[in-house]
Amino acid sequence: MIAALVVACVAVQSGATPPPSTLPVEPSTRWFEELELSVHADVVGRIDDSVVRTADGDAIDDRMRVRQVDLDLAAPALGGDERAQALVILSLVADPVNDFEARVEEAWFALRDWPFLADSPWDFGFRFGRFRSVFGGDNELRTFDLPHVTRPLLTRRFLGDEGFVQSGVSAFLASPGRRDDGAACFTWTAEALNAGDLPIVGIEGEEAFASVTTLEWALGDADRSLDAGLSLYRGKPDANDSLHDHMAGFDLAVRCSRGERPVHAGLEVVRAWLERPNGSTDEPNGLHVWGQVGLTAATFLGTRFDTVQDLVTPRLDTQAGGVFVSTFVNANLRFAFGWEHTWSDGPDDGADTIFAQAVFGFGSGARRPFWAR
Repeated sequence: MIAALVVACVAVQSGATPPPSTLPVEPSTRWFEELELSVHADVVGRIDDSVVRTADGDAIDDRMRVRQVDLDLAAPALGGDERAQALVILSLVADPVNDFEARVEEAWFALRDWPFLADSPWDFGFRFGRFRSVFGGDNELRTFDLPHVTRPLLTRRFLGDEGFVQSGVSAFLASPGRRDDGAACFTWTAEALNAGDLPIVGIEGEEAFASVTTLEWALGDADRSLDAGLSLYRGKPDANDSLHDHMAGFDLAVRCSRGERPVHAGLEVVRAWLERPNGSTDEPNGLHVWGQVGLTAATFLGTRFDTVQDLVTPRLDTQAGGVFVSTFVNANLRFAFGWEHTWSDGPDDGADTIFAQAVFGFGSGARRPFWAR
């Protein structure tokens, strides 16, 4: 190395270009060139006409919070190989009473287009690490991608306030169809992951095992599409229990971007079978329906309705319906406002809530949500 540096210095002083074999080796900057760095932040405020409390009894009405700030580090081509991708999302999250927590939202690497399938029209790949499960139509969306200010009541009731995010391994197999060709495409995904802190599992859920299987069907092109999915979940309440929990979900989404008023609509249905120690099985279910239309290129009007049953006492029902408006100041900044009313067999019956939200992002990977692209 010292000899190479001496030769290089002599060559520079003499005005000549040294042979490539004698040039000092520079540290590679390719990893930096391939890295997509972005930040997304979500600020939410709410006003309630009655006191709203968490399960611990803390009041959460009439307050504003920085709900989540995400730092995204993405490598679309890991090590220069487009078959390998990686993503790390570091999050600063505030709970409903504004207590902050730093955590790893997602951290995974994926391998796809394996050499032994080079001549096959099918697409096959793995994903390892911590990721959002493919169960349902809403769970994979991050907070800044939601078409409404808050997650649907259906998702919160069965998958938790933040959705189902856990560590594990995922494999998928996709048929030859491609959306750009207007052909139908089937994707089968199987996941093995921790049961985590789902509302349906016990306090030892982090140690319990769960599996998710999803079959998705997509038809359409860049202007109009129809997507449907069937999801199955199987898990245990805790690591040492012989009882099992099962969930089945069906989701459907329709998109039409032709014309001046793009339209999005969808529904999701979930039913659970929860085995109890006394030998009985509770079977709560839920439904989520939503729709959205573009009033202008920058303003969108949406509505949603949820009806869910209590996980412990399925005869207790809760419904929530609301209207939401989102407007974009520019590609990476938007504001949203909404109103929601609740009908319930519990203490929240008759509650009205007004929401306000500001979402912004910046960096090489910042993007609009799927419904505004």
